[in-house]
Amino acid sequence: MKIEDLLRTSKEKKEKRLLAVIAVDGSSHMLDCDSLLSVKDLSYYLAKSESFIYAMIKSGFEMPKHAVLRYRVSTYIKAVKWLEDNPDFKFANAYKHKSG
Repeated sequence: MKIEDLLRTSKEKKEKRLLAVIAVDGSSHMLDCDSLLSVKDLSYYLAKSESFIYAMIKSGFEMPKHAVLRYRVSTYIKAVKWLEDNPDFKFANAYKHKSG
């Protein structure tokens, strides 16, 4: 599902949007698309490792520390949009050593 499909009309933007996410184990979970998620939560819903999420952050994905919670947060929609906008992103490229 593309981000454009989720944000199709202004009416849909105003309503509470829920997204069924199929986890790696095959179970289905309802996720509020606007909920703030931790690195661990994002890794679960994206079916990626926590290291993958940290590589995204190192490569430019904005996931600031929450003032009260004191850990990094972002939304599922922002993560999916960032991955769509960065199709060439590779985990290994985030940690390549630059010789020079």
